Order: sequence, then C-alpha cells, then structure tokens
Amino acid sequence: MQSTISFVRLRTYLDKRPFLGRGFRKSVEKKMPIHKLRYSGLRGFFLLPLIFAIHFGYGQIDLEMELHENDVLKLEEIAKRMINDPFVDERIAANTKFKEGLLSLLNQSSARAQTFEEFESISIVNSGDGFFRIFSWQIEINSNEFKHEGIIQFLRGDKGIVVLKDRSSEIMRPNTKELSTEQWFGTLYYNIVPFKSKGKSRYLLFGFDGATSIENCKIADILTIERDEITFGAPLFLSKQNGKEQKEFRVFHQYDQNVKAVMNYDPNLEIIIYDHLIPWNSKEIGVGMTFVPDGSYQGFELKKGKWRHISKVFHHVSQSPIGPKNPTGAAINEKENQE
Repeated sequence: MQSTISFVRLRTYLDKRPFLGRGFRKSVEKKMPIHKLRYSGLRGFFLLPLIFAIHFGYGQIDLEMELHENDVLKLEEIAKRMINDPFVDERIAANTKFKEGLLSLLNQSSARAQTFEEFESISIVNSGDGFFRIFSWQIEINSNEFKHEGIIQFLRGDKGIVVLKDRSSEIMRPNTKELSTEQWFGTLYYNIVPFKSKGKSRYLLFGFDGATSIENCKIADILTIERDEITFGAPLFLSKQNGKEQKEFRVFHQYDQNVKAVMNYDPNLEIIIYDHLIPWNSKEIGVGMTFVPDGSYQGFELKKGKWRHISKVFHHVSQSPIGPKNPTGAAINEKENQE
C-alpha cells in the first residue's frame, strides 16, 4: 500500500509555482529524497508539514507581490504629478516624495527580482549583462532648467543602491572631466551598452537632457565600475580637429527641440551613430540660430578599447537640411522618439 501523498504530487505542486524556481524544487529533492522512503507512515509524516510550509510561504510571497504592485502604482501616480503639475513647488514636493518611496521599495529584500514595469513616468534601463540597472527621471524647474535624479541598483553581488547627485549646472567643460556619483552630469538614460577597454568592463550610457527652452541634448557617456569606485566619463572618445587628436570624456549632441536627432549604438553596424548637425536659422521669433540634422551621419567605432570618430557613416546626403516640420508647434516627445 502506498501513501496517498506522493512525491509526484509534491513535484506537481512545486511545478505549478514557478516563482519558487527549479532551484528550490531541486533543493527539496536533494535534502529530502522522499521518493526513496518506503511506506511506513513516514511519507505522510514528512510530507504534510513540508507541503503546509510551502503553501504558507507561497501565500506570503503572493501577499508581498501584491503589496509591491500597489506601492508601485501609488508611486506612479506621484510621478505623474512630479512631471506634469503646472506649479514648480508641487513638482519638487512630488519629486521628494517619489524618491523617498522608490528608495524604500529598492531597499526591500525582493527588489532585485522585481521588474517595476508598472512605472511609466521614469526611465529604467538595464546594463545588458544583468549587473545593474539605472532609474532616472527629470523634472522641469523652469523653461531653461531641468533637475535630474538617478539611482543605480546592483542586481548581483554585495553592492546595493547608489544615489546619484546632479551637479550638471556646476560642471564647467563637462566633456573634459571624469565625474563621480557625488558629481553626476544629470541625464535621463535610454540605453546602456557594455564594452571592454584595456581589460576593464565599461558601459556606454546614452541619455537625454531637456537642456534649454529651444534645444534638446543627447549625451554619450562612459560608466566604469571598479570595486568600490564608480566613475562617469573616460578619455576614450577620439576625434581629429585641425589635424590634432582630440580626447573627450563624453560627447554632447545639442539640437533644435522641434526636430528628431539620433544618437545611439547600432548593434548591426557595431558603432555609435548620430546625426551630423548644421546651423539653422529658426523661424521662431527670438530664437535665432539652432542646429538641425542635414541627412548625413557620423559615428564612433570601438578600436583597441577606444571609440574613434567616423566622419561619415553613409555616403547618401539629403539635398536639404532636415529642419523642423512645424517650427511653431510643441516640442517632439523625446521619450517616445529616443533613438
């Protein structure tokens, strides 16, 4: 006679709960090879408490996940006010509340396993190798100033959470400086690409900045993580100006706010690609000259750990500049068109 509580049923119970993972099921099998026990009352004796514990634990996990989802949805409502409220004081207050709430969530033990996909008002970008992700967002202080917030959450290892402090308004000649987490050039990130340079693992960061009332800016930066040190920028962007090699720590791409401009890594070409910009006399009153794409592209190619400038990626050039289609209209929604 066999026990009515079988190992097969336990396996089925676990298989129906993917959140527990295969590793958990295997650990149960390894520590307690129940299928080898002959019926002597021992199967029921061992299995009933085990199944009860698993069921109770799974109920707790369900509850934690539900609480987490509710917290995220509440924070998303705060984030919408942080972005859209017409009064700057209210936006700043919402930003403080949102940041405190997000840090509280990220400090929970289950935070690394959460996707936070419920967030729509902030950017969450993964490193591409599963090492970390960056949460970033921006709030408008006035038409010429944006405040940026950033948090790095490490997804493995003993590193936890690192809060970035925006000092972009204080940094002179930012393309020539290595910066720290305490002196961050604030950016709304939209892509991260890992690469190797001199045996070190580094990351290309691509971000967007509202810049001014008439121009937007895209930025290519480099993140380096070594033991306890995190730095932004490295003299790895090489180009020639007036016959001399120029080194930059990060590259800025500033353009008229009413046009689209590309700046991103192309995995097929294996290069950084961005629009070549030319001066453009804006038709908006009081704006003057801005920069718009001319239909050609430049780039950077990784060679021996350094990103070397490519003056022309494609040989086709538009017959006329790609100026704003509606120069008096609202700015293009960059979050939907970041490339």
